Amino acid sequence: SGFLYEQHRDACFASVGVKRIKGSKSLYIYKTADGKVAIVGVFVDDHIGCGHKNAVAEAFDRLGTVCTYKPATTDLASGSWGLILGVHVHLHVGPECVLIDMHQSEYAKHWTQKIEQASGMTLRACTTPGTAPYKPTEKQSVQTPGEFQNTARMFIGASLHAARFTQPKLLQPVVSLSRRVTAWGRDEDRRLLHTYGFWKQHADEGIRLTVYYSDIGGLQLDMYVDSDYASCIFSMKSMTGCCAMLRGARTKVLLDYASRSQASTSKSSGEAETV
Repeated sequence: SGFLYEQHRDACFASVGVKRIKGSKSLYIYKTADGKVAIVGVFVDDHIGCGHKNAVAEAFDRLGTVCTYKPATTDLASGSWGLILGVHVHLHVGPECVLIDMHQSEYAKHWTQKIEQASGMTLRACTTPGTAPYKPTEKQSVQTPGEFQNTARMFIGASLHAARFTQPKLLQPVVSLSRRVTAWGRDEDRRLLHTYGFWKQHADEGIRLTVYYSDIGGLQLDMYVDSDYASCIFSMKSMTGCCAMLRGARTKVLLDYASRSQASTSKSSGEAETV
């Protein structure tokens, strides 16, 4: 499958003038009409460009026509917008602080429209990112194969991309749904549509990183960790969530976050906190 993917990627890139460098499996070259050169490095679905600024921008604009999301980039001067791997990045350098806003409104619009087309219905606005699954004994429909049984991986992968970049609130429900792809039923359809309804309602939300110059000498690294207890009704396993932040008097920078199922089944809430 990896070999077929590389063949498909090479064909798509070549169709817009971005050709693979001979002897390399991950480097591509693009030349503009006036001879300027850009080198594009690819790792699975991540793209990075170097070379002449105009050539890099033109190469990524062309790649945007053959990619699911537009991997265009721009020079992030103060006050400008850039679009990097589907993430809108706004950088502002002020007299007191550096502020970075990130969101994926266009990416969210693309995928919420796609699931609406697939389901034939308009997503309902939801105020919570996830909803509790029905117990197997409560609803007979959980045993019936769901409408998204064959496309669940695609929609979960799309929302997981947003959850890992700009929508932390999506992470727990999406990770929970990802464990059900091999036993997908109508209840999983309901939960997926609920999560996408929340995503559509909060498409413009994202992450803001703020660093104040006055805090630079006194910044500290904070780690926040928590867990629930037996939240998965199918395996009775708990989930652990954590986030790492760089903090100062006014500085707030989210460095990383995670939400994942615990490997073992805890017998008490105290045990779930220490696993």
